[in-house]
Amino acid sequence: MKFYSPAIISSKQNLVFGHGVNVVWNDVIARHMQSKGEKIQYFYPSWNHQGKRVNHLDRGELEKQIEISEQGMGRELSFFGIEESYTSYRDTDEKSRQNSQKHFMQLLQRGFIVEQNGEYFLDLSRTYTQTRMREHLESVRYNPLHLRKRMLDLTKTLTGLYPVSKRRRHATPIPNSIKSINPIFDLAVSPALFSEESADYGIDGCRTLPRGTFIPFVVWNTLFDEPFARNLCAHGFLNLAGGLENMKIEEIKKSVRNPVIDSDVLRYCALLPTNSLEDMEVNPDTLIKGKKMIYRACNLAKHFVKHYESRQDNQEGNEEIEKMIETMQVSEAIEIFRSRIYELSKKIERGEKTTKEDIEEYLKMIKSISPIFPLTTKRIGEIQNE
Repeated sequence: MKFYSPAIISSKQNLVFGHGVNVVWNDVIARHMQSKGEKIQYFYPSWNHQGKRVNHLDRGELEKQIEISEQGMGRELSFFGIEESYTSYRDTDEKSRQNSQKHFMQLLQRGFIVEQNGEYFLDLSRTYTQTRMREHLESVRYNPLHLRKRMLDLTKTLTGLYPVSKRRRHATPIPNSIKSINPIFDLAVSPALFSEESADYGIDGCRTLPRGTFIPFVVWNTLFDEPFARNLCAHGFLNLAGGLENMKIEEIKKSVRNPVIDSDVLRYCALLPTNSLEDMEVNPDTLIKGKKMIYRACNLAKHFVKHYESRQDNQEGNEEIEKMIETMQVSEAIEIFRSRIYELSKKIERGEKTTKEDIEEYLKMIKSISPIFPLTTKRIGEIQNE
C-alpha cells in the first residue's frame, strides 16, 4: 500500500505546525493498515532540496545544509510521534534524477512536452483532451466530499503551456540542454516511487493542492492514463493564535507538560482540519481539550482495572472508528471517541454502575484509536497490566 504527500521544502529551514497535518495523517492510515497486515510503502518525510534559495551554494555547501536542516526538522517531526521506520525521499538523489529524466524524455518524445526558444513546456490542453483525466478524477474517493468539485474545477485551467524547465543550479538536468527540470515535475513523478502503479492514498493541503496534487494528476494521466492516487484527502491549515502566536513546535510541545501524552496532543491538534478545506486555529484551549480527552481515557482504564481487574484485549476493534480511518474521516473518528469517552466518564462521576458492555466498548475503542493516539494506547496497556 502506497502513500504520497507533497515534499517539505527543506531549504526554508522552517517546519511549520501545519506540516504536521500531512505527516500525522499519513502515519495514522499507515499504522491502521499495518495492523491489518498490509505492507506499507510510505516515503516520508520527502525533501525538496532544489529550490532557488540554494542556488548560491556549491554542492558541498548544499550537502551540509541538507544534513543540518533534515536533522532539525526530523527532530521536530518526532514531536508528533512519527516513527523513523519510514523511508525518506530526496529529489537530489541520483535515483530520483534518473526517474525524473526518464519520464521527462518520454513526454518530450510523445509530444506532450514542447520546446520553445530553449524552454520546455507541458502542453496542458493536450494532456486533458487526449487522456481520460476527467473520468479518473470522477473515480477517486475524496475527503472532504466537496474536494471533488475543487479538482474538477481545476481542469478548466488546463489550457496553454505549463513551464517544466528552470534555471536551477541543483535541479535535475535536462539531457542535452543547459536547462534543468522544474522541481515540481520531479515531485509529480515521485508518487510512483519509481514504479508505474498508482498510490493508494494522497494527502495534501488546500493551499498547495494545485502544485502538490493537481499537477501530479495531470502528469500521471499523460504518462500512464491513470489516476496517481485512488483516495485523496485535502485539508485546511493550522494557524497559531493567542498565547501560542510566536511559539515554535518544540515550545508548543512543552506547553502540554506531560511527556507521556504530549505527541498525542499534538497529533490531535494536527488532525482537526482534516475534514475541511478551511484553516483552523491552534490555541491553549485546543491543547487543553486534547489533554482532557486523553486524561479521561487513561482514567477510565484505571477505573476499570480497579473495579473489574485487568482484561486482555483479544477482541476486535470498533468498526465505526476503523471505517472512518480507512475512508479518511479521521477527525470524525476522534469526535466519536471523544464523545463516548466523556459519556463513560460522566456516568462514573454520577455514581452510576458501569457494565460489562461499557468495558467491552471501551476496549474496542482503545484498540481502534491506537493509530491516532499510539502513546495513549501504550499507556492504557501499561495501566491494564500494572
